[in-house]
Parts: sequence; structure tokens; C-alpha cells
Amino acid sequence: MTYYKIEPVDTLFFRDGRPYNMEEKQMNVESIFPPSPYTVAGAIRASLALNIGWDGKGDWDNNIKAKLGDGNNLGPLKFSGPYITKGDEILFSVPRCLMGRKVSNKDNKWENFARLKPGTGIKSDAGKIRFPMLEGNPEKMKNINGYVTFEDMKKLLWNDNIEDIKIILNDDIWKKEPNVGIKRKESSLNVEEGNLFSRSFVRLGRKINIVSGVTGIDEELKGTLMLGGEAKAA
Repeated sequence: MTYYKIEPVDTLFFRDGRPYNMEEKQMNVESIFPPSPYTVAGAIRASLALNIGWDGKGDWDNNIKAKLGDGNNLGPLKFSGPYITKGDEILFSVPRCLMGRKVSNKDNKWENFARLKPGTGIKSDAGKIRFPMLEGNPEKMKNINGYVTFEDMKKLLWNDNIEDIKIILNDDIWKKEPNVGIKRKESSLNVEEGNLFSRSFVRLGRKINIVSGVTGIDEELKGTLMLGGEAKAA
């Protein structure tokens, strides 16, 4: 499998499930992150198709479909990821079994990490249910939104000492960047009253990239591909 590191040129836009069509209210449309595997795989397939003869418009010919599949059928291709990396290190979302106590709202520092584990169980009309139980003192303990390195993820999964785990917060990975626009008439380029829209783009932090693996094709990705909504360059 060949892994590609995708570095955004500017902001990215991966919209959520709300409608985003002309003539509809388009206010505060949020971008999600990380992107869906479908989004990244689609961008890679489109870029590969351009490399092997697609003109960027209309359907693929049979030669391209034989190499890249058709629609949801991936043909000979297999994908892995997407993964989030900082430099050359893969990051993993903090699992929900890890909880901690927030030391400082200003610095977003955490301490006193503890894991949730299956409880002893209680009887119910649905049978015996084992609710999560927290090791240690549960006072002021919260779930953590962020990322950990590969080494820290191993500690979490293998029940090693987790006191020195370092949390990489979401704010260090990506930030929302609001954007406001208005529709313009094609004939005069004047703005149209009442056609204001707003959305939030995503700007990745320093040295943060998206990595995805692909196998089943000899051609390589080269140069720039278009990723996500509004065909942002990466």
C-alpha cells in the first residue's frame, strides 16, 4: 500500500449533514473534521482519473473504470485511513474510556487520568447490565476531546502507566475559520438582496496533515488534488 500525505494549501471545507444548496438558507454551515473516508477516497480517485486521461467533465470511460471502479464500486482499489498526522507521527483520537480532570481552562491542561472499565453489573428487565465504572476518584472527571500519539495509545490499550500521557487538544490540530458571502447577479455582478450565506472552514495547525493509503493501481498521485467542498487545493 502506498500512503500519501495530503497537505492543504489553504483552508478546507467538509460540510456536515445539513442542506447546502442554492436558494436555501445557508447560515452557519459547519465544517467537520476529520473528513469522511468517502471524501478523501473520492478526491484521490478523481486525481488518479485526471492522471490517466479523464478531462475532468462527465463520466469516466471504460479504461478508467477498469482501474478505478465506478461509483461506490472501488474496482481493484483498496483504501486505508484517513489518518491525522503531526509531522511524521500518526495521531489517534482519545478513546472514550479515558477520563481526566481539567487543571486549567486557560491552558487546557489535564491531569489525574483514569480509565473507564466494565462495572460489576446490576439486574434489570433487559438482563444483567454492566455500566462503565471509573478507576479512582470520579469527582470532576470528564471525557477528553483530543488526540494522543501512537506510543500513548499503546499505553491506553495495554494498561500501562498512563500518568504521563500527553493530550494534543483539538485546537492544536484544527480551528474553525468563519466565512461570509453573498450571491451576485451573473449579468451585472451586483449583489442580490437577501442572498447572504455563511459557513465555517477548517484551518489545520502547524505540521498537521491528512494521510491516506491506496493499493490496487500502479499510477501515482502527483501535484495538486481538489479536496472537500468548494474543491479546495491540497
